[in-house]
Amino acid sequence: MVDLKNGIGRRCPWLMDDVCGKPCTTQSASCIADFKYQLLSGTDTDICGLIKLAKECIISKSNTCGAKQKQAGLDRLDKAIEGLNIPVNCEDGNAVQKCLISNRQAVLSELSQRASVSDGDAVCSSITSMNECIENEKDGDEVPQAIRDILDAVFPLKLDCSANLDGSCAFKDIKSATQRLLDFLIAVASDQTSDFEKDVYCSKLKVLEDYVSGLVGECNDRGLGKVLNGMQSFCEPDNGCDDLETTLDACVSLYTQVKNDEDKSCIGIQLARICLSSAVTGCTGSTVTTLLNTRLQLLLTDPLCPPIPQFKLATSTKKTIYLLEGGPSFPLSVSLLESPGDNAILKLTVKASNMASSPPKCRSEDDEGFQQIHVTNPNSLEFTKDNFNKAITFDLSAVLDGRVDGSQTMMVQIVADLVVNGNIKYSDLIAEYTVLVVDRDDKTAICSSINDPHVKTFDKLLYDNQLQGKFVLYKHQTLPYMVQVTYQKCAEEGTCNCRVQILSGDDVIDFNRCYTETDDRDVSKPLELSITRTGDFTHNTQIYSQDEGRRFYVLLPTGTLVQIRLGDFYMNVWITPSVVDKDHTEGLCGVYNGDTYDDLRLPNGDKYTVIDADKTGGVLTVNDFSKEWRVIIDSDNDLSVSSTAYYSDVTSTKQYTVEACGLVQGIDITSDLVSESEEYATDGRKKRAVANDNIDIDESAKPSVSEWPTKTGWTLNNATKFCQDNILSWGVTQKCLEAISAIGGKTNFETEVNNCVADIKLSGNTNWVDSAKDDVLQNCLNELNKDVQYLNNPEAKLQAEAVMSSSCNPSDCNGNGQCTTGTCICKKDYYGSDCSMKEDELPTPVLYSIKNNGECILSDKSSCTNVFISGRQFIQSEKLTCHIQPLEVTETGHKAVGQPTIVIAKLLTLNQISCKVSGIKTPTTSLHISISNNGKSTSNKLMYIAYNVAIHQCNALEGTCKLQSNLCKIGGQVYNKDESLPTDKCLYCNPEESQTRWSSKSEAGCEIIAERRDDNPSGLGLTETIIIGVIGGLAFFIIVAILIKFVLVKRNRRTPKRVDDTEVALPPSPKSPQERELQIFQNEVYVSSDDLKDENDSMPELNDSRYFDDRSASERCSTRIKPRINTQSMSGPFVTKIDIN
Repeated sequence: MVDLKNGIGRRCPWLMDDVCGKPCTTQSASCIADFKYQLLSGTDTDICGLIKLAKECIISKSNTCGAKQKQAGLDRLDKAIEGLNIPVNCEDGNAVQKCLISNRQAVLSELSQRASVSDGDAVCSSITSMNECIENEKDGDEVPQAIRDILDAVFPLKLDCSANLDGSCAFKDIKSATQRLLDFLIAVASDQTSDFEKDVYCSKLKVLEDYVSGLVGECNDRGLGKVLNGMQSFCEPDNGCDDLETTLDACVSLYTQVKNDEDKSCIGIQLARICLSSAVTGCTGSTVTTLLNTRLQLLLTDPLCPPIPQFKLATSTKKTIYLLEGGPSFPLSVSLLESPGDNAILKLTVKASNMASSPPKCRSEDDEGFQQIHVTNPNSLEFTKDNFNKAITFDLSAVLDGRVDGSQTMMVQIVADLVVNGNIKYSDLIAEYTVLVVDRDDKTAICSSINDPHVKTFDKLLYDNQLQGKFVLYKHQTLPYMVQVTYQKCAEEGTCNCRVQILSGDDVIDFNRCYTETDDRDVSKPLELSITRTGDFTHNTQIYSQDEGRRFYVLLPTGTLVQIRLGDFYMNVWITPSVVDKDHTEGLCGVYNGDTYDDLRLPNGDKYTVIDADKTGGVLTVNDFSKEWRVIIDSDNDLSVSSTAYYSDVTSTKQYTVEACGLVQGIDITSDLVSESEEYATDGRKKRAVANDNIDIDESAKPSVSEWPTKTGWTLNNATKFCQDNILSWGVTQKCLEAISAIGGKTNFETEVNNCVADIKLSGNTNWVDSAKDDVLQNCLNELNKDVQYLNNPEAKLQAEAVMSSSCNPSDCNGNGQCTTGTCICKKDYYGSDCSMKEDELPTPVLYSIKNNGECILSDKSSCTNVFISGRQFIQSEKLTCHIQPLEVTETGHKAVGQPTIVIAKLLTLNQISCKVSGIKTPTTSLHISISNNGKSTSNKLMYIAYNVAIHQCNALEGTCKLQSNLCKIGGQVYNKDESLPTDKCLYCNPEESQTRWSSKSEAGCEIIAERRDDNPSGLGLTETIIIGVIGGLAFFIIVAILIKFVLVKRNRRTPKRVDDTEVALPPSPKSPQERELQIFQNEVYVSSDDLKDENDSMPELNDSRYFDDRSASERCSTRIKPRINTQSMSGPFVTKIDIN
């Protein structure tokens, strides 16, 4: 009993007063639910009034409970209030804050009414009331002076509330912008610290300015622009123009103080000129020019110093530059007022460095952090005499690091090198800027769809979606990035994620595990992972595989991270947003802006109103909202069909610099998938049939309402106990709680327990508890990975490392390895994702198929060198290999040729592997491929054929290849139908008659073709044959004559001996195609064995480049015979015998 009480005390301390006494049933949950539903239904409610009602409800319904139970209800209410994303203190806040909060709802409500009702009044009465309240309260002692200055710059607020008759400004946008403005002022007014940090305020104001200006555009004339300008004036530094003469004299003193020091005088001139340039930046008027020129003349008196061109800076170095993560870039421009000289070049460089120690980023021991600023250089960084009057501009932008590392101050320096005749005359700093990089990351923002499926928005709103079909889970409003999920029935009452399609640019990454109507639901469905692209794959999109293909990371170019984890049958999905997503997301994941209660936005931007039917069983199930984000399958909005329907008006996307080290794990498989990706047509639609065919989905099915107890006997109490025991008592959960607590987090995993209970209610079993555990681990790792400050905290670091070393399954890797960020690193001689197998225990893989039935069409866009094979029992290790046997495939079958090779295999998914093959040749390459886990025992073989479809038609399943029916192949050369022999127009390709021999034309001049067509596959006409014969004969007999003369001369020199000369005459030109070509090989006369098949056959010319016979000479001339010369139709002397010595 003591152990039970202690265990419950750790997990649910609010129950301790009564767990062992009389039972106490608290109803505070309904009070909090009603509070949330009111806020979800509209922002125009009185927040403080709702909070008061909720507290009274909790106290009333828990008056029979213990103090800790009652406090637990109030704590949950505080957590619900945090979802508003503004500091709300209705009882103890200062007067200014109360003015803003109390009038906020009235202002927003009035703007909502103006959107639908024409009203000529230019000023909202609610704004007038708020102005009066602020004016009366802002000078109170409790308001810090810095906040008063801000309020003086903004109030009285003059927002134009007149009716929008011309349609140029949408009132809903004005309302959204006004809401953000008021919430910002509430946050500022709530800062009661005496040391109000101006930089923090100004950095947050920059975020607000970026949002409001982007949202309302031309509507700034309604007053919002004036408000922002007034607030911004608080952050602008004094440009010093009022006392410019004094400032300029101080610059000159930098030289006068050292002018008598030969070593320092020239440097003093440089520093003084730089100071002058900076001092006049932002100052205008003729007086400014006169004052500047007067001082410059004072710096031209030292003839020993080289002439230094005068710079002009577009931005004053006195101004702090604010760079927002995900915000616009900031341009720095430099120009020259004079030429650097005839033979001189002035080179500029920009350097950025941290002014303070940077927090670690990548979780490594020697981690020194990475650069926070990205500098985009122009094409030219040099000033010459030809371009000195044109400014050079550098764009500064913040690196997207995905970490909550706080705003950081950087120093950006512009350095100039003067190069004269190739030699650097001087190098100097010409400008130095202070840059504040504003951190906008949120360590707990993550959207998830956890089976079956429970949706959590970016801003932590929880609801269920038990509908079937395809839905938009996440969509960026202006950039081409989206995630669509397909839900399929997977339990008695629930649905599951069976497919995830990710749009990046105009390309789609598809994770498909949906069952078709003919699939066996009792057998785990292999994952089909593919890419469909339009042209080149979208730059900076990365795909990683981990845990032997059970977990995947897809990093989008904006830094948004999509994670997918496979279960036994389905998958879970998490989306970690980038700062680029802030205020610009929609779909089931909601609007990412920190406000929980505006996440239920419809496609038209309107807010969905929660109704009583959405609150079934105490769980928010907003089916009507979800239906609005359902995608019509096979429509243009379906990513299986088109990649451009949603973003047809997007012509380009901004390039961001993303640093994701430590955020993604595993093996980069991007290039493997891209190499064999499919391609959309030029209009963004798929070339071949869409991949939705026969998916077993019933969109018309209505979700059933499950009840306690379930049909299998589960009750609420025993389901809750089971989930608490399996989730809260799980070792990983305990370590997560300790680690997050060490860095100041407040996660309690109550949501995961509630989801587990709901799953039991829906399914009647505990099959989905692992999904809840996956969610616990993912949320824990997400918070630790994003808040890397724990590396500076020894206790937090120790706890975080304990979590990461427990994130494997099992956490100890069966005692045969070390768990590192979710992956078991096995000891020597141990294998498997859990290090459970030795080499002799590794299973033999079983292969199912090769992509596209083992066929690959060779083309300019596809080299067919990556072979994708699906199967099972793949084990990741250095011994996972592809065994490749070359084949010769014909129309009737195939046979092995050449030596087999072995290459390393790459595991892409649990059921998919990639083999990199070489030696792919056109027109056809055929292989047998098998896989081995240990390098010894191999799987079954599958055939792979890469071929030129214009020449062959192959079938890898049957193991055959045949020539296309419209072609001929004669003498090793391929000819199109009706194509004539280039040297004999009487011969042509007629596949219907023969695909291996010439056909003859029946026209005048082709009478002897019947005799000639088969004897002349070489392509030589009769005339060419005669000419070549004559030339060849002459050359032969000249050589013979020279040899004979040489022999006779030598003999005559040795012994005078009579030699009987044999008269040798040149044979006449052949008159008939029956003459044989003689081949001299190894002092013998040979005739090709092919010639013996038919009396009319003739040898092809061996020197004709159109034909290539790769047999050796001895193979071609394999039959030794006596020379035969046909003397018919020959006249004159002829050779009757040839002796070769």
